[in-house]
Amino acid sequence: MNLFLMIFAIISGILAFVVLGFLIVLIVGLSTKSISTKKVGKLGIIVSAPLLFISLVCVLGTNSYVKNTAANKARIAKAEQKKKAIEASQMDKSFDKASTEFTSEYLVLWSSAENLAQKEQSAWSDAIDNSGDDFDIDGALEKIENDNKSTIDGLLSHLSSLKNDLNKMEESDTGTYDYAAYEKAYKSARKTTDFVTSLSGSYNSFGSTFQELDQSMSDEYSNLTDN
Repeated sequence: MNLFLMIFAIISGILAFVVLGFLIVLIVGLSTKSISTKKVGKLGIIVSAPLLFISLVCVLGTNSYVKNTAANKARIAKAEQKKKAIEASQMDKSFDKASTEFTSEYLVLWSSAENLAQKEQSAWSDAIDNSGDDFDIDGALEKIENDNKSTIDGLLSHLSSLKNDLNKMEESDTGTYDYAAYEKAYKSARKTTDFVTSLSGSYNSFGSTFQELDQSMSDEYSNLTDN
């Protein structure tokens, strides 16, 4: 209960008893024909009755204010809830659109990475077979990258698009969809892209390392399609 409403209610209760007391005094004075008693009762009612009336008006006014305030708060809360629901719905639509574009871009990048890895492994093998004792591995890897520059640039562009789609999903994430699954898929795509666009290490481990990365992309894609 509102503090002021409670105070006015207590005052009104006290004044009601006071008025009732003076009324009884007045009745006693009238019945006993005691002028002094009747005078006290009458004077007491004249003083206390208006105070009781004012107190009751305050109670009613405060009660009305409290109810109106509560009703306004309820309306505002309902409007805010409706607004949030609309915003959440719009965000879910944005997330769904970005996730669809992400999945499509992911498949293109994955396929392109597989094709590039095959070309690079084949070119690396040929470079080793055609080399002599002075085999320059750094020069050979640089040539392989230069020969596949357009494909590498395309992969990097696809990865950038994936990141943009991921950012859109993060901004629109309401918890309805599994954002973490798309984030993991992006990290897998980034590792694979980094591997095939920046050749290094040993030829003997190239194939097995790419198979692991390729399997990771496959697993993450399965997670995406389960959402």
